[in-house]
Amino acid sequence: FKRRQFIAPEFRRNLVVNIGFILLYGFVLSGIVDNYAHIGGLVTGAVYALFAVPGDPHKDPREALPPIKVAGLLAIAAYAAVCGLSILTILQIV
Repeated sequence: FKRRQFIAPEFRRNLVVNIGFILLYGFVLSGIVDNYAHIGGLVTGAVYALFAVPGDPHKDPREALPPIKVAGLLAIAAYAAVCGLSILTILQIV
């Protein structure tokens, strides 16, 4: 936690409880809920936070660093490409 002092202890506790509940719920309903998607989202969010949240408590965390901006633009471009290819496939153009 780079900014632990800004997050209330109750919120952190509730976050851990919710993560545990989602994992437990996923294991109970393993035929319906995709556990790998939830775990992948948790890991991806944690890795993203390591790079996106500045360590300096006086720096605004909403201000994206240049590598994060590039990653965001690449993600948008990939999303647009997949959407475009999906539409072309549905229309049987590709």
